[in-house]
Amino acid sequence: MKSLLPLGASLLALPLAAHAQAQPQVSLYLQPSVVAVFLGSNIQDTVGGSVAVGTSFYGPNAIEASFASFDTHMKGDSTDTFKFEQFLASYQYEVPASARVSFHIGASIGVTQERRNFEVDYMAPFGVISYNLSDHALTYGVHGDVAYHFIHNFSAVLGANVLGLSQTAITTGGSMAQLSLGLNFRF
Repeated sequence: MKSLLPLGASLLALPLAAHAQAQPQVSLYLQPSVVAVFLGSNIQDTVGGSVAVGTSFYGPNAIEASFASFDTHMKGDSTDTFKFEQFLASYQYEVPASARVSFHIGASIGVTQERRNFEVDYMAPFGVISYNLSDHALTYGVHGDVAYHFIHNFSAVLGANVLGLSQTAITTGGSMAQLSLGLNFRF
């Protein structure tokens, strides 16, 4: 996995290709969001952003591709910094509660690129040396959200993801939780 660009382009093209088939009851949507990320005991919780492109088809079904990015630090006095970039493909099912409110449940799979930057002070004669590590983690999980529809093609969405990550050279693996608040634009 030398580059995430081909994978990201493929994931983002999937909903667009499904929409291009122009089947009845198919709609395309775009959903930018602000994301609060809870990473566990050693890494600080943080806030980032995400964008999802999806296709709803045959009523309650939807597939989407999403990209999220966030930066954080190691807890304590450490100067270690982390950058996470996630590419996820998801399926979700809609459960309408009323004319304006609906719930979605689903599952996701993808990859998270993890980067860690840290410095080591070797004292004289070398001084401070910076190191940069990078690795990819298999990412999988479940999600749910509630949407309030202002009109048919515009809604506010409050969601939660619980994601598992495989062990990498950067982190020991485990899980993360994400809370998101976004706007959904349907075409």
